[in-house]
Amino acid sequence: MRYFTCVLAVILATAAFAQDRPNSFYVFISDPQYVWSDSSGSDFNAGYGVALQRMFNEWWSGEITASHRSSRSVAYIYNVNGNVVQTIEFRAHVTPVDITAQYHFLNDTAWKPYLGAGYSHVFVDANNGVAQRAGNFFVVNGGVVWRVRPELGIRLDGKVRLGDHPSYIDSNEASIGVAWRF
Repeated sequence: MRYFTCVLAVILATAAFAQDRPNSFYVFISDPQYVWSDSSGSDFNAGYGVALQRMFNEWWSGEITASHRSSRSVAYIYNVNGNVVQTIEFRAHVTPVDITAQYHFLNDTAWKPYLGAGYSHVFVDANNGVAQRAGNFFVVNGGVVWRVRPELGIRLDGKVRLGDHPSYIDSNEASIGVAWRF
């Protein structure tokens, strides 16, 4: 009986470890930018975020993503002679939260492509009382995970937020990061 129990335990443990892990944790940076001009100087800007993904089966997953980004704009007010009379610096802190469903294309390589769609709510906080508005958008995303190991991968992702939005909310977002399956 002991021998049978040991063999059964080894078979069940092997089967459990052979299964693909259903959860993923993703840490990323998005849209790194460096902007320089004579009038406003230089500004390096990049977003960062995290995502949690749950595989429902081999083809479908659900994901929730939260990221953060600060953007800076400078507005100049001119008089009738063309002289600058006022300069306003505007900095917006944008935090999009996305919920998506993704379809994964099955293949036998280390490259795992996917396409997805879902909902995005963008929270906005500005520092100088300039009128601001949060937004709700339909979001489409796609990308690929390069599995370096079965539990670790490099992920490239792109998102498009559809709909009318102010200039401080990006409609396109590209990101790169590390994905860990557990």
